[in-house]
Amino acid sequence: MHTTPPEGASRLAQLPPSLSWFLGYRRPTTSSTLQPKIYVIWIFSFIGSFASMAVLQAVFERNTYFVERNVPSIIASFAASAVLVFGAIEAPLAQPRALVFGHALSAVIGVALQKLFAHFVTDYTDIRWLPSSLATATSIVVMQMTATLHPPGGASALLPPLSPQIAIMGWYYVPIVILSASLMLVIGLLNNNIARRYPVFWVKRSEHVIVPQFQTPSRPVRTHSLGSKGEHIGLHIGPDAEDDERVVGVHHVPDEAVVVDKDEIIMPTWLELSAEEQAVLEGIQSKLHGNNVRNVAGRIMP
Repeated sequence: MHTTPPEGASRLAQLPPSLSWFLGYRRPTTSSTLQPKIYVIWIFSFIGSFASMAVLQAVFERNTYFVERNVPSIIASFAASAVLVFGAIEAPLAQPRALVFGHALSAVIGVALQKLFAHFVTDYTDIRWLPSSLATATSIVVMQMTATLHPPGGASALLPPLSPQIAIMGWYYVPIVILSASLMLVIGLLNNNIARRYPVFWVKRSEHVIVPQFQTPSRPVRTHSLGSKGEHIGLHIGPDAEDDERVVGVHHVPDEAVVVDKDEIIMPTWLELSAEEQAVLEGIQSKLHGNNVRNVAGRIMP
């Protein structure tokens, strides 16, 4: 099994560290740390969601430009987005691509179907259920096709055919949704990168960087340092080995690969896995009847 380094990492690495940090990039020299305490996650989830809801309502309630155009104080679907962006920041559904484009595509679909039915149907109120249902169903399929699946986007598609207040806005509803998603993304980048890391990826899922969640090992591990010729030199230390017992080997493994065999797991320096992803690799290894786990970066895995 192989994987590649984050495609966006080289571009983000060229930015100042203080900026790239809040764009979710961590330099290879950054020390891996344990997942923040659960209460820290709760605190920042609360702060982020509160701030996003407050900012959105302040922008659309206090700005006369939006008030004159009858823009609602907040698009209801963004309350659900806050749950993902601040409460489940590692989920693919919460990443910037899904957040912004999922809402945008859904808004376009909702407005288009509302206008289509309103134009051809005389008594639109009686059949409002039909375009609203079609809008939600269509938006789901479109988001699946474009890899922008974001559950609250279904609500963004539902609102134009269903809500008279939104229907009056017409196509102006689309930029309002995009602006709302962009504001939430900015708040997510600022809030979620204080104690955690967001986003996991920007455009492609291969741009994969996860907050580490590793604990003290409870079974044999392998750590590694880089030899003078670029070889990965393995140091095997088992719980039942003597203090001075070492089994050293030389392995030519590229830093762009993840290798799983029956005896060990080899990962590149930049790659960090969540507990769920780690469990997948260990599940594959268990099928190969292996016991040892090693990491090229010297990072210990349970």
